Amino acid sequence: MKPQSLQEKYAPNNVCWGCGPANPDGLHIRSFAKN
Repeated sequence: MKPQSLQEKYAPNNVCWGCGPANPDGLHIRSFAKN
């Protein structure tokens, strides 16, 4: 199982073209917090 990105955790319904996980045609850029 791959880790959940910040976008997937805090904005799962975001349809932003660049980073929105809910946009089927978007880039699906994923960001992660650094410990």
